[in-house]
Amino acid sequence: MKGIENAAESDNKKRLIAEARFLRATQYHYLASYFKNVPLVTTVLTGEEANVVVKETQANILSWCAAEFVAAAADLPRFKDIPAGEVGRACKQAALAFAGRTYMLMKDWSNAADVYEEIINYGDNEIHATYSELFVPKTGTSNKENIFLIAYKENYFGSGLPQHILSAKDGGWSLSNPAGGLFEAYEFVDGTPFSYDDPRYNPNNLGENRDPRLDYTIYYNGATFMGTEYRMSPDYEASKKECIDYASEASRTGFMWRKYFDENPIADLQSYSAVNPVIRYAEVLLSYLECLVEDGTATVDQSVLDRTINKVRGRADVNMPGITETNKDKLREIIRKERRVELAFEGIRFWDIMRWNIAHEVLVGEIWGAPYPYSASYATKTKQVDPTGNCRWYVGRRDFRNPEDYTWPVPQGEQNINPNLRD
Repeated sequence: MKGIENAAESDNKKRLIAEARFLRATQYHYLASYFKNVPLVTTVLTGEEANVVVKETQANILSWCAAEFVAAAADLPRFKDIPAGEVGRACKQAALAFAGRTYMLMKDWSNAADVYEEIINYGDNEIHATYSELFVPKTGTSNKENIFLIAYKENYFGSGLPQHILSAKDGGWSLSNPAGGLFEAYEFVDGTPFSYDDPRYNPNNLGENRDPRLDYTIYYNGATFMGTEYRMSPDYEASKKECIDYASEASRTGFMWRKYFDENPIADLQSYSAVNPVIRYAEVLLSYLECLVEDGTATVDQSVLDRTINKVRGRADVNMPGITETNKDKLREIIRKERRVELAFEGIRFWDIMRWNIAHEVLVGEIWGAPYPYSASYATKTKQVDPTGNCRWYVGRRDFRNPEDYTWPVPQGEQNINPNLRD
């Protein structure tokens, strides 16, 4: 930062300083989200000074972050002015969107709505017609929806996502498997909630009659992916590497990630040209609507719904029925469900449930996976039989302590260096 400040005055200097302020503020946004009260350092410190810094309150840190994002936005180029060769650099809309996230965490709904509305009014961004294209190398960097993203480059700055996420059949480690709760969150195609009791539910084709985003996001037993039919059933014994089994690496839940991968073979699982959106225009629209719902003075009518949530649900290859509910209590739950399915695997869900203060309600209890009602060996292979009778695979249990787990502890090593960091 000091080197930049000492450079001759220029538009490029202003931009570089704005980018540095933006990136610094994003890190403090996350620090305040994880740890709540942390030191806020805005000057260069000596080693001795760094070891005696004191904590600042979360409220003051977030206020500082919001001001930094707004200030950075003033000196950053608009999204439309970022050349193709600079995709991934911060733009005005990215800074404003992070300001919106920060204001929402502060429950400052009015200011949050204002910065989101500013993004909308610029008109630089729009909902991309094809959902799956947002997350793959060829198309993920050349659309108007991905406002701020991380673009990895194979053999140069590659991502190891395939190594960690793909099944053993594809050479991966299958370290992350979607749970049944996400699968159940996707509606039927007419917009009604999913139910195992509904005749439209087909256990032989879990994506049939469902929100298309389900098949764009996860795959399951019998699905074809990368030219192969995947068999993740308790009855499949041909290969332990492909069987849903606790000793295998296929899937502990019976579900696998599809999002971030196209149908093309991946040459190097450890160096993939992945595209990870950090801010999408869909999030901007859903967040703007949430702010209007939570702001006691704002009005939400059909026109507001049509230019926010219904734009997201109505993208060409999704085409889910529009929302007409304007009762704010009911609409709040609709928005939360929409954020869950639209933004799945984008690093937002955890912060949403923490922000809504419902983690102690939703991150507890038994975890269930895919349903296998016609399996001959389900009852003998699952660790626990589904008490609902839906024959979901048993995965395990999770617990969330309230209020302790809402705040991450400062690492003990840091506390040992600086006693001021102890609670």
